[in-house]
Amino acid sequence: MTAATKGTSMLYTMRSHYDELDETFRQHLNDSQDSRCLLNLLEFPGVELMPALVCYFLKFYNITENVFCFNGQVLSISLEDVLFLTGLPIDGDAVISNDNRDVDGFRRVFQLENEKNKTFKELKKVAKDVNLDNDTRKKAVLLLMVRCFIVPNCNGHTVTTTYLRFIEDLSRVDSYAWGAALLAFLYHAIAEWKKETSAKKTLEGNTWVILSFFILRIPKLRMALSIDLNLSQLRIPFMLPIVNQVKRISRNHRANYEEVLDNIFLNLSHVDVEWTPYIRSYHPQQRFGTRVGPIICNNFVVHHQPHIAYKQFPVFKLYYRKSLDWKPYDIKFKKNSGSSSQNLLKHYKKEFEWWKAKKLAQELMKEKNPVLCISKQEPLVSEELIHNKEEEQFDYSDNEQQQKGPQFGGASGVSGSEHVSPNDAEQPEDSPVQDNFREQLHKRSIEESCDCTTSELQWVGLDDRISRLENIFNEIKSAKLCGTSGVKLEM
Repeated sequence: MTAATKGTSMLYTMRSHYDELDETFRQHLNDSQDSRCLLNLLEFPGVELMPALVCYFLKFYNITENVFCFNGQVLSISLEDVLFLTGLPIDGDAVISNDNRDVDGFRRVFQLENEKNKTFKELKKVAKDVNLDNDTRKKAVLLLMVRCFIVPNCNGHTVTTTYLRFIEDLSRVDSYAWGAALLAFLYHAIAEWKKETSAKKTLEGNTWVILSFFILRIPKLRMALSIDLNLSQLRIPFMLPIVNQVKRISRNHRANYEEVLDNIFLNLSHVDVEWTPYIRSYHPQQRFGTRVGPIICNNFVVHHQPHIAYKQFPVFKLYYRKSLDWKPYDIKFKKNSGSSSQNLLKHYKKEFEWWKAKKLAQELMKEKNPVLCISKQEPLVSEELIHNKEEEQFDYSDNEQQQKGPQFGGASGVSGSEHVSPNDAEQPEDSPVQDNFREQLHKRSIEESCDCTTSELQWVGLDDRISRLENIFNEIKSAKLCGTSGVKLEM
C-alpha cells in the first residue's frame, strides 16, 4: 500500500510560517512564558518526510490493537513515545468541547468575518500584522501550529474554529494534553486509511512521529539510513535531532530500499529493538505513559493499550499483564461535520470520565506472584498476527515445568543467568514437592530476566524480587501448604 502522507510537508509548512514573521515578533514568541508546549515546536526545521519508509512500516500495523508486529516483535507508538519525541504533554485537560461550532470565533479572536473556514493565508496575514497586539498574533500562530502538527488533515490549507477555543486563553494552552490529542488523531487516521473499504489516498496525522519512532528504536534502520544518534545524550524532544539527521539524507531512495527494509524487519528479533530508549531520561509526566483507556482529540477518541507492547515498559515486569481489569470496547464515532452544533462531551461522556480517572495499566493488574494460580487467557495480540508461540505459561500446581516461547538475551548480550544465582544457603530437608517448588521459583526468576535488557533489570530490582519470592516460599512452607500437590494458593 502506498499513499501520500500529510507529514510530507508538515514541518516545512510550519517552519515557513515562522520564518515569514518579523524578527521582533519571533523574539517575542521565543521569550513567551505561556503556551511553551506548542511554541517549543518552532525549533523544528523545515524538512520533507520520507513517505516510502512510513508506508512500509504501516504494512505491519494492526488497526484493532494499534500495534506494529514484525516477526513476532510487537511495538506500539504510545503516549510515552509522544511525550519524549515531541515534548507535548500527555496528561492534563482533554482536548474536547461541549460545542464543536464556534460561529463567532474568528470575529471574536481575530476580528475577521465570521465564516466556517479560514485559509492558511488569511491566518498568516493576522500573524504578520504588526498593527495587531502580540497576543492576537500569537493565537494565529498557535492555531496554525495545531493544524500543522497536532491534527494535519486533508482539508487543504484551511482552518476551522474547532480548535480555536483551546488556544484562545493563552494562560491555559499548556494545560491541555496535546500529546494525547496528537496520538488519538494519528491512531484514528491510520485506522481509517488502512480499512479495506477506505477510499482515502492520503494518510492524515503526524506521520513524523511514526518515522522517528522506528529510527529511534531500530539501530539497524539507523545504520541503513546512515543516521548517527547517541541515545545517552538525547534530550526532549528526541524528535529534533532525528529530524535534523533526516534533513541531510537524499530524497532519492535506492532501488533496493525495500529489500534492505525486508532484511531488517522480516527477521527482526528481540535484540534488534531498543525497547527502553528513554531509560536515562526524565519527564514529570512520564508515568502517564502506561495510561490505559480512551485518549481524546475532540471527536477522535480511541483506546490506548500500552500493556500489549509490554516489552517497552519495564514496570510491566512486575505485573501479570493478562490480569488487566479493563477491556477495550467499541467507541461510537461522532462525525464533526454539518452546520449544526454538537455536544461532544455528552457523546463521549463515558470516555471523558475515564480520561479524568487517570488509570494506569499497572494499577489495574495483579502483582506478579508465583503462588497465584494463573488461568490461561486469550493472548492480547492475535495469534495470526504475531506468527509465533504464546508467551511461556507456568503451571505451579504440577511437578513438571512447562515452558513455551523463545528466550532472549538482553540488549548487551548477557543472559539472565549471569545476573541471578540460586540461594546456596543451607536449608532444612524438604519434601520432593518442596524441592521442586523452590527450583521452579529460581527457574522462573532466571527465565523472566532473559527477556530483559540490563537497564531493565536495574529498573525492576530483580534481586529484591527474588528475595521477596524466597520469603513467600518460607511462609508457605511454615504453613505446611506447599506439600499439597494441586492446591490453589491465593495470597
